[in-house]
Amino acid sequence: MSYAQSPDSSAVHLVDTIIRKAIVSSASDIHCESTQQGLRVRYRIDGVLYDQERVATQHMPQVLSRLKVLSNINIAERRIPQDGKFSVPFHGQVIDFRVSTFPAIFGEKVVVRILDRARNRIELDNVGFYPSMLAQFKELVSRPNGFFLVSGPTGSGKTTTLYAALAAINSQEKKYYYA
Repeated sequence: MSYAQSPDSSAVHLVDTIIRKAIVSSASDIHCESTQQGLRVRYRIDGVLYDQERVATQHMPQVLSRLKVLSNINIAERRIPQDGKFSVPFHGQVIDFRVSTFPAIFGEKVVVRILDRARNRIELDNVGFYPSMLAQFKELVSRPNGFFLVSGPTGSGKTTTLYAALAAINSQEKKYYYA
């Protein structure tokens, strides 16, 4: 069964369903890839991509356009990569999404990164640092000035580490800038 066989197959309903299922599945990403057989939808869960129901070929352009509209991305531009973002309320909390589009052979690929603030609320002590590295990192983030770079592959904990670092040094007297 594909998403388009549901009773309400509007693009808004299809996108809402894809997003809701991804959140409930604790996915970190939603990958949408245009193919000849329709829109291939996959969720990244614990670093592994899992196929979901396909969106029928005839609904593919509307679903991709809906994701672009939500993300404030130019829906007419399909030849260059674009980035955007949006937020949705879900069970009393706000969940943020970063969206990237890429041109592809049969249309576009869209990757939606799910940034669940509640799931990212983790103490610096529980991020996974070795004890000696944790002490050094805590000393680094408590310095009054400077910067540090956090890098790694998708789903490796970059955002979680940064949120935990900000939470560790958060106080009423300070203002932090981050990108």
